[in-house]
Amino acid sequence: MTGEEIRRLKAEQRSMFLEQRKAFSNEKIFEKSKAVCERIISSYSFGFADTILMYSAVRNEIDLKDVFERAIADGKNVYFPKTYGKGKMQFFKVSKLVELEEGNFNVLEPSEDNNVIINLPVTVEMSSPHIYASQVEYMSENLKYREFVTLSPTRE
Repeated sequence: MTGEEIRRLKAEQRSMFLEQRKAFSNEKIFEKSKAVCERIISSYSFGFADTILMYSAVRNEIDLKDVFERAIADGKNVYFPKTYGKGKMQFFKVSKLVELEEGNFNVLEPSEDNNVIINLPVTVEMSSPHIYASQVEYMSENLKYREFVTLSPTRE
């Protein structure tokens, strides 16, 4: 399959899923959100994770607020993305939902206040994904003043 065929297929699937999601009632979204959150929270991966990457729900997306609240209660580091145009994003640590503000595309994003951002080069091409993840985790765990630093993978 060529790159163009893959992009076309992905666009078709996105469109199909968006139409299905638009048809959901508020009650259905609430019900599905609760079920997804329960499944995530009870998963082995969530239990052992120290760091969780999340998103803010918009337009009938699954609301992960319960996952956020549980992660914070469990002492996990939680990060939300902030976008800077097409294909550019950085992750910021969030400890309270009130730290999110309306950003691009009317999506709640973290404020950049009180954070230092360290962009990590994406080196998956040079090492396998699990090795790269281990390197990021090592830096996260051993960085001095970690609570004031946001680690962000980047394409640059």
